[in-house]
Amino acid sequence: MRTLTVLPLLALVACDETIPTDPDFPSPDNTISGAVVVSFPGEPATAIILAGRADNPLPPNGTGRPVTLTTVPAADFSQANGVQSADYAMNGLPDGDWLLSGLIDVDGDFHPNIDALGGATCGDIVGGHIVSLTDTTFAAISVDGGNEATGITVTLASTLPVERPAFFPLTATGAPGIPIVERDRAAEPQGFALQTTGVHAALRRPDGTPSISYDLEGPYTVDPESPAEGNPFGLAPSPVYDVFSPSCDTAFFVQFLDDDADGMPDPHPTVPGVFNSWPQIGLTWVGVPVDTNADGTPDAFSREGHETEEWAALSVVSPTLLQAGVPVGIPVLMSQLPVVWVPAAQRSTPSTEADCTGTWANDVCTELVTTPAALPTGAWAITVIESTGQTWTVPNTLATSSSTDAAGFIPALQGSFLLVE
Repeated sequence: MRTLTVLPLLALVACDETIPTDPDFPSPDNTISGAVVVSFPGEPATAIILAGRADNPLPPNGTGRPVTLTTVPAADFSQANGVQSADYAMNGLPDGDWLLSGLIDVDGDFHPNIDALGGATCGDIVGGHIVSLTDTTFAAISVDGGNEATGITVTLASTLPVERPAFFPLTATGAPGIPIVERDRAAEPQGFALQTTGVHAALRRPDGTPSISYDLEGPYTVDPESPAEGNPFGLAPSPVYDVFSPSCDTAFFVQFLDDDADGMPDPHPTVPGVFNSWPQIGLTWVGVPVDTNADGTPDAFSREGHETEEWAALSVVSPTLLQAGVPVGIPVLMSQLPVVWVPAAQRSTPSTEADCTGTWANDVCTELVTTPAALPTGAWAITVIESTGQTWTVPNTLATSSSTDAAGFIPALQGSFLLVE
């Protein structure tokens, strides 16, 4: 069975000036415009259109972030025969190739300026600019020289069947907290686990205006009649998974890929000994934890000596799930996820082409570091990327929010991370 693919998510400013004669002068920004077409019989809602670079796609096709966005108010949409449409224009795009994604924010909880709230939730309608209705591959749009690409249709037609995968990490004992992996034990398998959580938070605004409420129901409870029971990775004794059915609860949407339909899980494309699967787990180095107020809890991160470096790594879904009976090629829902740490990372630093010993582009040198002792110690942020394009990262801003359901949501756990020693 092939991977379930749901179109993902994720375009801003304008500059109108005469093209300069100086060849070294930056070219003016460009515009992409067209129509947003939504297959949705309900009341119109705000659409968010996002632009990402084609060479660094947004989830689930990559790990890129949107460069800019624009919104289309609900009042701009007209409706006929169950299809809604409205015009949009995205200004201020630099020269290059772009991919447009979008979502209809049905429940009105998308906040692009708050990291934990900048994603589509269950019931939102997502999509993008695609090749055709029969080929839903995202199509790149090329712009340069301050021109406008017109007639670019953004099709939003996939309703998200699951909630965002809000989670917190578990320690080696299965307790909520900060898991630890050690560089000098890299020759042996090391891992950690993630636990989904409901989110019921109120975020204070700096300007003193009313706080923002954010609610994600969950965590998903596995059906006690689920065919797989047991405790394969030392976590809470409960059924391991449920065969997928739409659920607006926080959950991990797990699938071991079998694209060649041979009944065996496909090998991971870059990590020997494990399998290609969803969700994907990304790590980014944050810095060395610092307890500035001496209260026993880290509240800042030091990047001393590595100020210009960016580090990114991956971890993978543990193959122990296959031993527990999780089927190959079939998407299932899980509330806990065992993860294998991969002791390697990509380091990106500003560099000249002559000084770069890796891959050089846009004045940045990127190289793969496979010596565990060369990896930076300290805190690494954990990001889960679902096949739907939905993501969740810890640490995030919810760590300083107030819980509106103290029994079901602990904000402090959203400040957790993976500690590499």
